[in-house]
Amino acid sequence: VRMNFQNVNSLNVRLNLLSGNLLPMFNPDSSISMFWKIYSVFMWIVSFILVIAMISGSIYVSMENTSLLALVLFIEIFFEVPQIYTRKNLAYQFIQKLNKILHIADETMKNVVMTTLEPVKIPLNFYFYSGVVALIGWIFIHIVSIFQKNLFYYEDYRFPAVFSKQPFSFRVFLLGDLFILIGTICMFLKKVSMEVYMMHFILMLTAQYRYIALKIAMTFKEKNEDVKYRTGHSPDYWKKEKEVKAVCRHHNDVIELTLLLKELLSLNFSLMYILSVFRFCFIGVIFSTITSTMFGEAISIVMHTSGAIVQLYILCSCVQQLIDAVNFVIYHQYNFIFKLYLRMRFHLRISVVLGGCNSEVVFPSNDTIQELLGQQHDIKTRVRSVVSSTESHTIPTDFVRMNFQNVNFLNVRLNLLSGNLLPMFNRDSSFSFFWKIYSAFVWIVYFILVIAMIPGSIYVPKEKVLKDSLLTMVIFIEILFGFLRIYTRKNLAYQFIQKLNTILHIDDETMKNVVMTTLEPVKIPLNFYFSSGMVGIIGWTCMHFVLTFQKNLFYYEDYRLPAAFSKQPFSFRVFLVGDIFILISMICTFLKKISMEVYMMHLVMMVTAQYRYIALKIAMTFQEKNEDVKYRSGHCPDYWKKEKEVKALCRHHNDVIELTLLLKQLLSLSFSLMYIMSVFRFCFIGIMFSTVASTTIGEAISIVMYTSGATVQLYILCSCVQQLVDASTEVTDKAFHENWYLLQPSTKHIFILMIMCNNLECRIATFKNFNFSLPSFMTILNQSYSIALLFLKMK
Repeated sequence: VRMNFQNVNSLNVRLNLLSGNLLPMFNPDSSISMFWKIYSVFMWIVSFILVIAMISGSIYVSMENTSLLALVLFIEIFFEVPQIYTRKNLAYQFIQKLNKILHIADETMKNVVMTTLEPVKIPLNFYFYSGVVALIGWIFIHIVSIFQKNLFYYEDYRFPAVFSKQPFSFRVFLLGDLFILIGTICMFLKKVSMEVYMMHFILMLTAQYRYIALKIAMTFKEKNEDVKYRTGHSPDYWKKEKEVKAVCRHHNDVIELTLLLKELLSLNFSLMYILSVFRFCFIGVIFSTITSTMFGEAISIVMHTSGAIVQLYILCSCVQQLIDAVNFVIYHQYNFIFKLYLRMRFHLRISVVLGGCNSEVVFPSNDTIQELLGQQHDIKTRVRSVVSSTESHTIPTDFVRMNFQNVNFLNVRLNLLSGNLLPMFNRDSSFSFFWKIYSAFVWIVYFILVIAMIPGSIYVPKEKVLKDSLLTMVIFIEILFGFLRIYTRKNLAYQFIQKLNTILHIDDETMKNVVMTTLEPVKIPLNFYFSSGMVGIIGWTCMHFVLTFQKNLFYYEDYRLPAAFSKQPFSFRVFLVGDIFILISMICTFLKKISMEVYMMHLVMMVTAQYRYIALKIAMTFQEKNEDVKYRSGHCPDYWKKEKEVKALCRHHNDVIELTLLLKQLLSLSFSLMYIMSVFRFCFIGIMFSTVASTTIGEAISIVMYTSGATVQLYILCSCVQQLVDASTEVTDKAFHENWYLLQPSTKHIFILMIMCNNLECRIATFKNFNFSLPSFMTILNQSYSIALLFLKMK
């Protein structure tokens, strides 16, 4: 029977059906039966009902009884399954390419695939069965332990949930707990299925790398010192050379699979990492209660914990196996006997990490690479993912000429609404008189609030200052420094905008597509950050009004933020006017902050788009295959046209490097300060978040919304800088596998210099330890947590 993605792992297929995930397993033409589709809808409905009931139930019970572990599992499932579904075309591409490879598989490939998949079967079965048994035992023992009661409340359920008004009868309780059991098993099945599905992707790719390594070793294994063989006049020589070329083509196909896999699973793996931290945190909290529980409950907790640890280990092991398989390079003492490229020592190392893919190519000399690629020009890696993604975006019909301003309307609107009026045009252009007056008004309101908060913070308890005042002070410092930094260097900003507009005015459809593709993914997160922040601030302040209506005399500490607008005590009217002023000022502060951040992100993303455009254009220029003798000797018009295009791209690359240097001069200190301020900001947000349990539901929701928006903002900022770093080091990666070796030596030397420059990362921040990147996202949160604990202990 022919191998394919589906039939080599029956556990993956069964769990995909039982969980109702129905993730891609076949070709796009294949479909799943109506029964399984209805069953899938039922599973999702049960999961959503349970989560909604649990969220409602958690409000009415103490913090000790909340169902945070189940909510973390639901977030993981809810993010990962839709992520695969929104990119199912990538999944189908991966499966189709893999099935084509597997359909022509020899006995060696079958053995390698089965050897790779076999070791994880027993651990995965243990994880599955231990998890299901633990859940059933944990809930049933709970039901038995409270049989003696007649009336029940939400906290009596295994997970606090609202199915009816409390108190309720034993019958309602029993039905509710059984539903919780079914819903929990549904969620667990979905989680296990999702994890097994992703592990299967990784293991199948690992098997391909192992197969390539094994085939190369087998090809070089036979020793042959015959003179004819060594000089290239033996039939065995040409047979072996043909086998090596076939393996090279296979290797290129596998690299394409790796890029598809990275696009498909990179976000999922990053989220899984973060949620695994929280999941094991809450598992640890449950495990800490094991000494005070019944024997049966203790066994259930131990089983579930053991299964979770095994699952995490298998996942880490699978990714590590892929990295090891990719990095496994074979050197053999008899590879010098092959003509030209088999006499070379060609070392290729590609390090793949699914949370973020880094590629490094190490080569011994310029001439060696040119000889090698000249001999095997038919072996290329054609990376189409970026092209296809850019082509999927359509350009508005009224979009005549792009410039720094009109490609991001959110940036323009926030710049005006906040009153920042940061440079958007050329030097000759200016903002209208109305917006200048409005900007002055916003700044006056802002400074009045800060001046009032300083004396107000002196007369209130330290807890009030720590919880409410310091966060605003940190934001004020960040805004004031960032704003002044850009205004004192506005000539640099104008230079940057002018150079960028000169590039963007070129009528090139590819440029438009790349720019829109770069800017599009951050629009929804930034809108969420803006909306959640505004709603959180308004709700947090308005809820405070309601709570203080019953008082007649008020003090500085009664304001939402401690501020001194008049002598204390003061009347309700003064309090109301003061708190409304604080609300308006907080909205102004938030608008200034988000406008500053969106402006900086826009600068970074526009440079990122230029690096991506260069990478794409170079690859497209070298993509066309032409083996004509005139072309190779330089006597073809197409040859000179292509050489002219390469030189134009080199000039463009130089302009982009100048833009990068201007960007670093403009934003380096701002980014370093933002890093430090982000640590303190999340520290004080954490202190505020620690009071959620003692606040009203409305205030708690407002704090959660603001915290969510702030977390999203930090992630987007880190992601934008990381994309710039990646784009600046991947300019020549796609073009390297195209026909650049057919050009004149002068052009080849230019391209090789670009490859060397490609290894230099674009770092914006002044200080290395205070630089934004995806790894620094978790570093900032960890540092914030440590400082928050220190402040709370001091309190």
